[in-house]
This record gives sequence, C-alpha cells and structure tokens, in this order.
Amino acid sequence: MARPFDLEAAAETKRLVGLLGRKRTAAIREVEALFADCDCVRDITADQVAEAALRHGVDLGGKYRGACRDLYRRFLKQCLDDQRLTQEERADLAHLKKVLKLNAEHVATVHDQVARAVYGQALEEVLEDHRVDPDEADFLRELREQLELAEPVAERLHEKEERRARQRYFSKTISTEGALFASREATLELSGTSNESLERAVNAALEEACRAVPELGYAEIRRVSIRVEDGRAAEWHVELKARLKADS
Repeated sequence: MARPFDLEAAAETKRLVGLLGRKRTAAIREVEALFADCDCVRDITADQVAEAALRHGVDLGGKYRGACRDLYRRFLKQCLDDQRLTQEERADLAHLKKVLKLNAEHVATVHDQVARAVYGQALEEVLEDHRVDPDEADFLRELREQLELAEPVAERLHEKEERRARQRYFSKTISTEGALFASREATLELSGTSNESLERAVNAALEEACRAVPELGYAEIRRVSIRVEDGRAAEWHVELKARLKADS
C-alpha cells in the first residue's frame, strides 16, 4: 500500500523544523515526518509523537486536534483505496488513534465522512449505466458492511447518486432535466448503432435513455445512415428525438 503521508515534506521538515520554529505548522509536520519515514504505523510510539509535539510546546489534544484528525483521515482513505479494511489496517488505525490522542467521537466522525465518500464513489461507478445488476448489488452490500454504513445513510446516498447519474445523462443528450419536464416539446437527442438491423440500432439508442429517464414514451427517427460493405448493409446508425409520455 502506498504511504498516505508526504515523504518529500517529511525530508524537508527534518531540514527546516529547527529553523522555522512555527508552532502552527512545524509540530504537525514533524509528527507527519515520523509516520512518513516509518515502514509501519505501529512502529511509531506515543512517546515519539508526544516528544515531537513538546519540542514545539504543542499539546496535540488541544487546538491541534483537527490536524491530527486530518492525518488519521488521510491514512483511513488510503486504507480504503481497495474498498475494504484488513485486520492489519484496523490495527494500524487503532494505533494511530491512540498515539494521536483521538477519542472515539473524533474517530467515528472521520469514519463516517470517509465511508460516505468511498460509498458515493462506488455508487457513481456502478450507476454509470443507470442500473444495478445482481453482482453489483452484492458488491454494494459487502461494501456497506465493510464501511459499517447505516442502511438509511446508504439509501440516501444511492438516491443522490441516481440523481447525479441522471443529470450527467441529460448533459450528454443536450436537453436539460428542467427543460424536459417543463415542456412536452423538449426532447432528448439520442443515437444508436447496430450491425444487425435498423430495429436493433433504435433499441440501442433507447436502452440507456429509458433507464436514465423512465418517463420517456415517444421517439421519432430523424436520420438513418447505413454503412455498406460488399453491396450489403453492414451497419445501421440512427439519430432519434425522444420525449416524455403524455401523462408524465
């Protein structure tokens, strides 16, 4: 796993920390340097962290708690790059919590923030095609368990990402969501291709659109083009304009 702490900054900190003497940055940067230089988070002791802070007259449990939470957050995000937490990573996080003097409330807040971000990113990738197949549903369920994400929170995130996926689809098809629903004259501009038939080209154009906008009910073919090979139709390409059902 790549290290979440800044190795270059750590080297620079070692060179400058005695010269700068600025409590607001030097203490935290020196603590970060300790973790950046180690092979394992658990190699760093609470005494080493305390000594680094004391050299600058800083109490990590005071106004620097936010900076310590940020170090913890960065490490947690790095651990969740593969969307799971191993036992070793959990042990590292528990040790980091201890040496940075973070309490259970601080850690819970950070975990919730990171879990929401990780799950939201996973949802964005899954919903790119506007559907969740069985394998994807299993993946999302396992991820929720890994992240210990409450079901109501996961549901709200799912709804939010569905709306975002829909908005991204509208941006691709020129029309805006507001315009489409404000007027039955507004349309989506779609295209599809098939090397089998005109009907399959039309269905290819409509498939994603109907997943993204279930309210679509009508479409008209505006243009058809055919690629010819050896005197036969080899590929059909259609351009459609689609609009909402009359009762939507």
